[in-house]
Amino acid sequence: PLRFHPEDQKMRVVLFLLVVMSTTANAATGNTLSKVIRVLQPGDGSFGGCMIEIGKMPAGLNCPTTDTDPAGPSGWVVLDCEGKYGSKSYGNSKLNLAMAGLVMDQNVQVFVDDTRGDDGYCYASQVRLASPSYN
Repeated sequence: PLRFHPEDQKMRVVLFLLVVMSTTANAATGNTLSKVIRVLQPGDGSFGGCMIEIGKMPAGLNCPTTDTDPAGPSGWVVLDCEGKYGSKSYGNSKLNLAMAGLVMDQNVQVFVDDTRGDDGYCYASQVRLASPSYN
């Protein structure tokens, strides 16, 4: 049978931990409770087919921002109405929730993933709309 020297075994464990830690360190997700500022549905398939600008981006993500105010930077996120990361209907459902929040001037909770997206913008994996008493 093959036998490893104890130092070889330690090195394998260290290398394994480095590989695992380096892959998880690059994956970043976060969520925010924010107003929807604008909605975009370009019609040509760009930006995942639809996107929203939220008033406050989650902290610590590698996503482009459009403005900075005391509440934090705002930014655009894609909702994936084209179905790249899920079904088209799910992307459109997120868009509908975001538009309802915009029309009612209510906060939405947006979950953002900076490892996925389109045209340089991060992906919103979830959009939640709560009752006004929750906001």
